[in-house]
Parts: sequence; C-alpha cells; structure tokens
Amino acid sequence: FQAEDGIRDVERSRGLGDVYKRQHTNTFLGHPLSCATALAVLDVLEHLGVPECARVLGSRLLSELQESLKDTEKVLEVRGYGLMIGIELVTADGSPWKGGAVRVAEAALGQGLILLPAGEHGHVVELTPSAFLSKKQVAHSVAVLSSIIQTIH
Repeated sequence: FQAEDGIRDVERSRGLGDVYKRQHTNTFLGHPLSCATALAVLDVLEHLGVPECARVLGSRLLSELQESLKDTEKVLEVRGYGLMIGIELVTADGSPWKGGAVRVAEAALGQGLILLPAGEHGHVVELTPSAFLSKKQVAHSVAVLSSIIQTIH
C-alpha cells in the first residue's frame, strides 16, 4: 500500500525505523507530565480552599433557589450537590416540560447568566457557576433566574 510505504519512509528518514509499529495512541492517555500538572493543580485548588468554597456557596445558592421557587408550579424540584445544581421543570400536568430548559437558558443568557439545558427531555436547567461568586452575584442570579422561570411560558 503506497501511503503506508510513504509513512514508513518518513519514519526511516527521521531515524524512527519501525519504533511505533503502528500503535494507536489517544489524547486522553495519562502522559506523566500532564498527570503531574493535573496533580499540582489539584494541590493548589485544595490549598486555596476551593472545595470548601464550592460546598458553602453551593449550599447557599441551592437553599436560596429552593426558597425562591418553592411555590412555582413549573418547578418539580431544585436539587444539587456543591455547585452543580439542577432545576427540574414540568408542565401543568406534571410531565417534563420538553425544551423548557432551553427557553429558560436562552432568556437567562440575555440577562447575563450562562445556564445549560439538560435532562432527557431538555427540561432541567443546569447551573455550574464559579466557586468564587460574590453574595451580590448569587442574589442577582437567584432573582433573575426565579423571575424568568416564573414568567416564561
């Protein structure tokens, strides 16, 4: 096969011979340098207290969203863990509001919030904010998101 011979010629011209023997590689393999870098980043995050910030901030954001949306018929549940929060949207009959999260995310983007539609039916609004939001940013986000969910049709 001519293309393969060309590849082998390049390998030989660079002194590689048949070193690779056509092994497949993958970008996501654990290269030692990238693994060491990742471990160093995790150490810095731990040193800065990011996991604790995420736990505290996530708990505050979750409770404020739950309180703000507790009487909203379109919301089945507000749930989360740390700073991963989901708001499950439903229709008047309790079925998933298909595409509802897309509509909420689009409206929120227009007001400066970046949210993700999720769920099997596109009915869960997913929040994954920074661990360094200020109290003012949390309050603003809750107010904007609650307003959108309560008024969107």
